[in-house]
Amino acid sequence: MSYVQYRTAGRLLPARYDDSVHRRWGVEVRVGAPVVSVSAFVPTTDAKKRTTYQPLTGPLSSPVRLRLWLNPELQSLGARINPQCVYWSAEKGEGRWSRAGCQTEMTPQYDTTQPLLVNCTCSHLSTFTVLVDIVDMQVGVS
Repeated sequence: MSYVQYRTAGRLLPARYDDSVHRRWGVEVRVGAPVVSVSAFVPTTDAKKRTTYQPLTGPLSSPVRLRLWLNPELQSLGARINPQCVYWSAEKGEGRWSRAGCQTEMTPQYDTTQPLLVNCTCSHLSTFTVLVDIVDMQVGVS
């Protein structure tokens, strides 16, 4: 099992989303957390009894669970930013963010000095992040 975290990669990837991504009231979304790639390789033995490693693909027997922190500038907005766990999908020939196979859960946050964490549970390995609504800071903060 291996993972790589890219703190600013979300700014580099195109803002494309499939139909599973929710956009409430026409509000646009953006990457609001680090981008994390998770992969695993399983050993296999070939005909000559050599061990090789193949990437683990497809649905997992148990879901992968990630906890991703949101960008600190979003901290005061809490659940109003509509966090959505997503992965980068290239199924239709071009990359786009998708929620398919991922569930999002936020735990209550009582200590506002700590990062706001989002729990992502997904049925496959991929490159993950959290999308958030682009909220007007003047309207969003009480």
